[in-house]
Amino acid sequence: MTHDQWGRNGAAFGPDSTSSVAFRFNQVLRLQGKKSVIVLGRQAVAALELSQHPGRIRKLIQSGSLFTVPRGTAIKLLQKNRLVSKVLIMEGSMAGQEGWAQTRQVPPSASASLVKSSPSE
Repeated sequence: MTHDQWGRNGAAFGPDSTSSVAFRFNQVLRLQGKKSVIVLGRQAVAALELSQHPGRIRKLIQSGSLFTVPRGTAIKLLQKNRLVSKVLIMEGSMAGQEGWAQTRQVPPSASASLVKSSPSE
């Protein structure tokens, strides 16, 4: 398998990445949280706004900027940043949707799967 099969044009991985790291990047993970539902942003800016200003949740919901999935929903990690991570929902009524979750809601094993440097786009 080629390097490009694991990340967008290989940008998510450094030059010394191995296929085992890439495999972990593609593994199915499950969203974590204290509540029964996980709130995701349709865009990174909405997820960031929610994390920094939780009182704005009603406004964000009314604008259609957020959606929810049950805690434990299977995801694939697409991009990981310090505060929010882009995920692909793998099951349930939102399967196929991409969203931005709080990074703390993505299993810690996922952080070892990605190189810490930011992809250049």
